[in-house]
Amino acid sequence: MTTEAHTMLWLTPADAYSRSLDGSLPMLRPTQVALTELNQNHNVEQLHRFASERKVIPRLPKPVVDLNGEIRWDLVHGVTGEIISFDVGRAKQETTGSDE
Repeated sequence: MTTEAHTMLWLTPADAYSRSLDGSLPMLRPTQVALTELNQNHNVEQLHRFASERKVIPRLPKPVVDLNGEIRWDLVHGVTGEIISFDVGRAKQETTGSDE
């Protein structure tokens, strides 16, 4: 048995995202991001256009050892290796469909 899916229910993307924020429906951050993107498209045509034009940019966690020997986690662009965010912490590591 996995820990990601153990109950099935039908919700709109907005309702599922809202429940993830209030804690009544725990989910992983990438799922929250996907729900946010789905919620921005109000019909099949918009969703199809979004999906066909979308550029997926992986954001990868990178451990960095500082001068004190402590490990911090930076978020780097999965293609260029450019640092996107410094010291993000494990909870904020994600892969999204934007450059932000």
